[in-house]
Amino acid sequence: MSTPDAMRASISSLTESLPANDDIADGHATTSDALNDENSDPFANVPSLQTYITENVEEKTAALKLVADGVAQMRQTASRHLIFHPLNSSAVFVLCAGIGQYLHNSKTKYSDPWLIFTTTAGIIMSYLICVRFFTAGYLEEAEKVKQTLLDGADVFVTKFGDEVIGTVIMALVPSDTKNKRRKTYMAEVRAWNVRLKYRGKGVGLALLEDAVADAKKRGVEDVYFPYDHPSKISYKMAGCFMLTFTDSARLLWSIYNGPFDRSEKRARHALQTAWENQQKGRKK
Repeated sequence: MSTPDAMRASISSLTESLPANDDIADGHATTSDALNDENSDPFANVPSLQTYITENVEEKTAALKLVADGVAQMRQTASRHLIFHPLNSSAVFVLCAGIGQYLHNSKTKYSDPWLIFTTTAGIIMSYLICVRFFTAGYLEEAEKVKQTLLDGADVFVTKFGDEVIGTVIMALVPSDTKNKRRKTYMAEVRAWNVRLKYRGKGVGLALLEDAVADAKKRGVEDVYFPYDHPSKISYKMAGCFMLTFTDSARLLWSIYNGPFDRSEKRARHALQTAWENQQKGRKK
């Protein structure tokens, strides 16, 4: 049986449109080379992580916003600690149980189970509203983070790609040591914060170590947080100083400041360790 003319034309055009064997081989080789390049360097498309002192206005603004965000995030920490604090949660539980038991034993219209449930829910809602009220001050403290924090200070930033994920704001201040030969300085770490999702990965410690190393190169006598210095104790109450995880401000009673005290202790230890490492490196 012979092939119809229409079919012959279709087959001919189809054959012409197919790539030659050499073209297929070249295309396959190109694809293989691309795959081999990707497999050889799996981090080729990962953004770079870099730390440096910035003079860029946009990066300084991003660093300042990062500090303010950290102060605002303190509200979440404080709220969580207030809600689940043993003293508070026990008091709310006893109150709900007592009122529920009283309504249940009253043998009146108030002993209805749904009424007991809604009363308990109302007590819990009132408790959460109180927590919200007592922690609202942290948002006000975040608004106090102003451009003046950058006055006379160097702004260290850590960038992951184009995003500022960490910052250290450090200024050189005259030392109290009396030296007639030359004027001496100390490094004041005004702010130190890392974006929330990048914490716990060593970014903050590496950033602080770079800042301390730079201060050491400039010949400073010591490095400290503002509230550790007698003449700078006002910073502790001003709410404009950030640690790695939290601010040094205290808006709650002392029994509720456990998370902030622990963060402050870790920050002091990290700064002291970084400074001691620089001292040891200089001796070597």
